[in-house]
Amino acid sequence: MKTRCIWGMATILAAVITVAAQTPAPAPAVPEAPQAVPPMPAVAPMSPVAPRIAPMPAPAPLAMPALPPMPPIDLDLNLDLDVNVDTNLDTLGVRLAQQSSELSERISSQITDRVSRMAIDQVEMAAVAPLAELAGQDMDPGRAADIARRAQEAAERAQERAQENAQRAQERIGDRGRGGNEEALYRRGTSLLDSGDWARAVEAFDGVIQKAGPRADGATYWKAWALYKEGQKEPSLATLTGLETNFPKSRWLNDAKALEVEVKQSTGQPVSPGSVSDEEMKILALNGLMHSDPDAALPVLEKLLKSSASPKLKEHVLIVLSTHGTNAKSRDLLAQVARGSNPDLQIKAISYLGRTGSDSRPILAEIYNSSDETVKHRILQSYMESGDKEHLLQVAKTDSNADLRQEAVRYLANMNARDEIWQLYTAESSADVKKQIIGSLYSDGFSPKVADIARSEKDPALRRIAIRTLSRFGRSGDLLAGLYEGEKDDQNKKEIINGLFIKQDAKALVDIARKETNPELKREIVQRLSTMRSKEATDYMLELLSK
Repeated sequence: MKTRCIWGMATILAAVITVAAQTPAPAPAVPEAPQAVPPMPAVAPMSPVAPRIAPMPAPAPLAMPALPPMPPIDLDLNLDLDVNVDTNLDTLGVRLAQQSSELSERISSQITDRVSRMAIDQVEMAAVAPLAELAGQDMDPGRAADIARRAQEAAERAQERAQENAQRAQERIGDRGRGGNEEALYRRGTSLLDSGDWARAVEAFDGVIQKAGPRADGATYWKAWALYKEGQKEPSLATLTGLETNFPKSRWLNDAKALEVEVKQSTGQPVSPGSVSDEEMKILALNGLMHSDPDAALPVLEKLLKSSASPKLKEHVLIVLSTHGTNAKSRDLLAQVARGSNPDLQIKAISYLGRTGSDSRPILAEIYNSSDETVKHRILQSYMESGDKEHLLQVAKTDSNADLRQEAVRYLANMNARDEIWQLYTAESSADVKKQIIGSLYSDGFSPKVADIARSEKDPALRRIAIRTLSRFGRSGDLLAGLYEGEKDDQNKKEIINGLFIKQDAKALVDIARKETNPELKREIVQRLSTMRSKEATDYMLELLSK
């Protein structure tokens, strides 16, 4: 209809123009009054009229472009889910289970809304134009229905994908909750013990036990302890029996025997939440007794350490002992625990023993020589905390374990013992420890020593570490430039070039470029010089252009 109207109007206008062109101009002496022209009928706004050409072919059927895979949909579910799986996994799992119905409904609603927004906001103009035509212009009903049908199918597919993704995420979370990282599960279990959440603590320790790793025996003991606190007497005893059977050499057996006696003597009634307050009262009483009468307090503290008390209470006993570390009896009791008890308590005792002063150093050295690697790592930290440079240096020189030597070097650097560290380099055989030594020498006055390593070390990778470290020193440009001519490794030469560029030492780079015969390295230098605003760099660029 619109097309016929447009062509009719065009024909009328053409005829009027033709007649006007053929009519002679009126005589100038007798001007004619303008004749009234009947008003044109109102017409719809015209589109620009193309020149007369052959009728245009009918528009091709609308092809709705396929929607791209939907991005992750930002569902504002307001569920307050903490996705920090390492610390709040159990809470997340419970909330997911409780709100699964609500989650499904909201996913459906959000998906529908998202698809509607995408149809307007996120689809390219090629797809928006047909939608506008569908909304306000004539369109074949069949095509409109096809567009609507495909949009509905896309929404349904997107909803299905979102629900599948949510289900997979929930399954992954469940898998991590049942397994997960052993150390993270163990820490979560002990944290739940401190908060009195016995049931969830048992679940966490079950995950550790299933992994059958180094924490399995400790997890078994704490599971039995949590079951007992929950009032499950028989399961607790059965768990303790399993500990003795499955781990006959475990260092948790003494604690297990103490707990077994307590369980058997108990009434089997669930422990009330008021027990937490009782524990807090014990802590207050311990502090007061230790201040007023240390000799009377020490037997009580020793008894608590050997009992089935909570980990929180036992750790507080260690804190009380360490704050009275100048008391020989307190230090001896702390050392007794540090020499060997359950592994958790031993590590904490070593930590607190290191804070009691220099008198603890011989004790820590004695424990170091008879302990496993985990304990040794903690003793090294205690050496540093107590200022024991001598024992750290001894470990860095003589220990057969490269990891322990490397850690000793790091702690020596923290104590600013760089002269001692420098003396270790020549005799060290491990490349990793040498890297630690080089990095530890980054300090005022040690740039010449780092340059010596970069010049004399046979391993190109270690020389590269030394060059990078040297580049970090404030006034090391001359040392870096002096290394270039003697360096044989092209990668190391690039490191020197980069170091001089960082220092904006254009003069040194120009001097090197004039002597360099390797086209690749020279191109590297020129590229760096071309970005530097200095007279030396500009003059060298002009020199190259004049050749």
